Formats: sequence, C-alpha cells, structure tokens
Amino acid sequence: MVSPVDLHIHSTFSDGLLTPAEIVEKAISLSMKLIAISDHDSVTGISKANNVANGKIGVVPAIEFNTEVGKENVHILGYGFDIKNQFLNDIIADRQADRVERAKKMVDRLHDIGIKNISYDDIFKLAENGAVGRPHVAKALFLSGNVKSLGYAFEKYLAVGRPAYIARATFTPIQAIHTIHAAGGIAVLAHPGKIGDPIRILNILLNEGLNGIEVYHTDHSKSVTEKMFQRAKSAGLFMTVGSDSHGPMIRNVEIGSVYAPDAVIESIFSCFYSFLM
Repeated sequence: MVSPVDLHIHSTFSDGLLTPAEIVEKAISLSMKLIAISDHDSVTGISKANNVANGKIGVVPAIEFNTEVGKENVHILGYGFDIKNQFLNDIIADRQADRVERAKKMVDRLHDIGIKNISYDDIFKLAENGAVGRPHVAKALFLSGNVKSLGYAFEKYLAVGRPAYIARATFTPIQAIHTIHAAGGIAVLAHPGKIGDPIRILNILLNEGLNGIEVYHTDHSKSVTEKMFQRAKSAGLFMTVGSDSHGPMIRNVEIGSVYAPDAVIESIFSCFYSFLM
C-alpha cells in the first residue's frame, strides 16, 4: 500500500539521491496523487518536477528551512508559495551562501587534522549545484576511503562537537515562518518528534503564525503521532504527511511510505486543490 500523498521528499538539489524528474516518475508509477519536493534551502527542483508531472500528478511548491532555537534544531517546511517571490529568493541565496562557506570551513578543518585527500571541488561536485551540506562532506569522506560509512563520518568528524563540525549562521524558525508567509505560503513544523521538547517549541511558534504540524512522519512512533494529532487538532493547525525520503539506500525510506487517515488526506487535497488541476 502506498500513500496518495507525500509532502516531504528530498532531491539532488539538496541531499537526496534522485533528481526531481526521477521522483515524479516514481510517484506516478505508484499511482500517487500529490507530492512535494521539499529541498533544504532550495526551490530549484520544483519547476523541473512540474515539467515532468505534466498533469499526471500534483506538485506542491515546497522548501525545508533548517533553523535553531537555542541548541534545538527546528526544521520548518513551507508549502504553496510563489517560487519567484524576490524576498524568498533573497533569503535562499543568503542561506546557500552560508552553506558554501560552511562546507569550505569543514574541508579546512579536515585538512588541519590530516585528511588531505578531499577538496572543495569534491564537495561541490557531489552537491551537483544543489544546496551543499554535511551529507556531501560525509560522502566525500566515504568515497575517499577515510571512513567506513556515511554515519561514521558524522560520528567521527561532522556531528556537533566533533573536529570538523561548523555551526550554521543563525536562522530562527520565526524568520523562516515570516519568509514563507511573505511568499504567500503556509508554514509547517517538520517532524516534531525529533525535537527534544516539541510542545515548548510549538507554543513559541503558534504565536508567530505557524500554520501546521507534520503529524505523520517516518520517525514518529504511534504515541508521538497521536500526541501531535491531538495538539494540532486542539490548536486548529493543518496536518501534513511526509516520508522524508532521500532516495534509495538512505535509511530505506521510500516515497509514499507514510500514511495518514482519509480525513487528513482529504484536508490536504482540499488545501492544495489548485496544484491537483
């Protein structure tokens, strides 16, 4: 069984393995109705996905912003916005520039501790003109024989507190929400079950115009899903469903592998009806 909706998929324009075209073709082959390619700090894949969708499947404009509240990593998903909005694209350009500088500093740190056989060019080639990030540095470490797995690359070098970790430039969920709203979109808290204190974060963001919660997610247990469902229901928030698939061989999470009740699916169809046409 495959869900007809998946609003959280990553492509090669951030840290996924499939191109936007391959994602659309896969979703069509699964008879899905609506998808969103929600790349980190990038909207480049959306128009490419639409070129292939050609009325066979709905593609909702989407993005995922990585933000912080203190030491807490908080991801904000945006949906249904104008991908040509200048303010949004200025913010994206700033975020991508920070990603480039961060990747360069990681490589410099690796060189400083004796790992000399990877370069800036190696990292940016792996990113394929997408939003460069730690997964690309991890992959370069793996391909160059410095680590036995991508996970080990994070564990030994790239995780918080490890030798090559570089913090992102500060970007708050409030900034992300306001950016999404400025482009005419709705803002959704991504995978709250991965946040240490999701209710505290939700209470903060509700006062800043948060529109929804990703209630149904690959990493949510039944108890977390129920807790987020009840919180969304009590606050009148939009509920979304997402696999957070990054392609084959990454955590074995397939497109359309997360399900939601029919009422939630119908609510999503109703919200994004124009993208189904």
